Formats: sequence, C-alpha cells, structure tokens
Amino acid sequence: MPCRRLRLRACLNALLFILVVAAIAAAVGFAAHIFASRQNHYHLPPLLAGLIANIVQALVGLGATAIMILRPDGITPGATRRTRFLPGGNLADLRWARHIVSGVAIGFAGAVTLMGTIWVLGGFEITLSPESLTSRLFIALLAQIVLFGCVALTEEVVFRGYIQRQLTASFGFAGAAITTSCLFGAAHMLGGTSLWGAVEAGALGLALCAMLHRTGSLMLPIGFHAAWDWTETALFGANDSGHAASTALLRTVPSGADWLTGGTNGPEGSIICMILSVAIITAFSMKPMRPTVRLGYGGN
Repeated sequence: MPCRRLRLRACLNALLFILVVAAIAAAVGFAAHIFASRQNHYHLPPLLAGLIANIVQALVGLGATAIMILRPDGITPGATRRTRFLPGGNLADLRWARHIVSGVAIGFAGAVTLMGTIWVLGGFEITLSPESLTSRLFIALLAQIVLFGCVALTEEVVFRGYIQRQLTASFGFAGAAITTSCLFGAAHMLGGTSLWGAVEAGALGLALCAMLHRTGSLMLPIGFHAAWDWTETALFGANDSGHAASTALLRTVPSGADWLTGGTNGPEGSIICMILSVAIITAFSMKPMRPTVRLGYGGN
C-alpha cells in the first residue's frame, strides 16, 4: 500500500476515533439523563457524582480505543489484534509502575512549584481550610486521588493514546503532538476555559507529549497529570482549568493580577504555568529517547 494511502488511512482512523468517543459519550450521557429524570427524588453528593462520572468517562475512552484497535479489518487475525491493544493505545510499558511513580513525583513537584512561585510573587493568599484535619476531609482527599486518576487516564487515552499514534503516521510525532495539543486546548475551551486558558492547556499538552515521546508510553504522563490536578485542587483548593475546587486541605485566594494568578482559569492560566510547560518540554526533549516500547505507526 503506497505511503500516501497509509497516511490517509491513519488520518481517517483518528477522525473515526473522535466520532466513536463522541458517540459513546452521547449515548452514556443520554442514558444518565434518563436515569436521573426517574430518580429526581435522590441526589448524590457532588464528590461522589463527580467520581462516578469520571470513572465512566475513563471507561468511554478505553472502550473507544478498544473498538478502534480490535475491530475486524479483514486482514489481521483476531488473536493478533488483541495483542495490539496496549501498544495501539500507547499504554504498553514494562516499567509502568516506575513511570507512574515518577510522573506523580514530577507532577506534584511541578504543581507545588507553580503555586509556590505565584504565592512568593504575591499572587495568592494561602491559608488552612476550615475543614482541615477532619476525617471528612481525609476521605475527600482520598476520593479525589481516584477522581483525578480517572481524569488523567481519560484525557491521556483520548488525546495522547490511539489518536496520537495514528496522527504520528501522517505528520510525524511533532506534527501529531501539535495537533492533539490543539484539540486538548479546544476541549478545555468547550469546558468553560478562556482562550488564554486553552492556549495554556495546549502548552501543557505538548509537555505531556514530550513525556510520551521520552518514555514511549502514557504511564508517566498519566501519573504527572493526576498528581498535577490533585495538588492544585485537592491540596491547594485552587481553580483547575476554570473549575472551582470543592473540598481541599488549603484555601487559595487570588490577590494579584490575572497574568500572574490565572484569573478565573486558575493557576494554569498564569504566565508562570507557561514558563513551567516550556521548561518541561525542554527538559524531556534534551534527554535521549529511551522508549519502553517502539512508537510504531499505522495499523488499526
């Protein structure tokens, strides 16, 4: 098959993946709406409702990936297709535990650096939350570990999993990373983030792509993403991509200019976050690539 046809097929696979994700999400959303309309006398606590919603979203992302990779193509035997699921979604990693722990450590350190720098520059007032050191808060912090783990898994699988692998076949890794990062930023804008917040989200997306390129799998980006979001929201109580924190150990109140604090976007809209994103991209790009698995192209 000519190279041009392979590239076109990869682009069509990426587009089809987006449509599959949208279709499954719409079906799940419709079913949830029907269920909620029949249970209007009962309301779940916000944290539990968010936890359930994000677990479902993670399953949607994994399900769409499985559909695209395991679907019959008339060429590949079923047993062979099944072995492609993890590498096809950029999830295969022989050192997965090490990479997740490393990602968590880097994400935590990065978020603390972001919040601390803005605080030192006078952009934040940070105090203990009135609910600090209570059993209710402790349970909420643990629940948010699962919640943000699901958020990270969903967003990494959807934006830097199968679609990143397919677009790499057409545009190379750098071109695919720019494309998926633009989609990542646009998705944040649809979620209520401002244009500048979407640009910042895209920059963070490029940083996560640099981690993927460095290790060959999504395990380090997933760990980073989960720890970054948890630290900002559950630890510091700051807005995360325009969404207000509910329960946190600390309380963060902006007291400086929007360019420093991020305004309604939260610290991810701060110029300090952009500087950190560039630093992360540079650091991971300068290191020699030692992928756990080969970043192959094409296929299902």
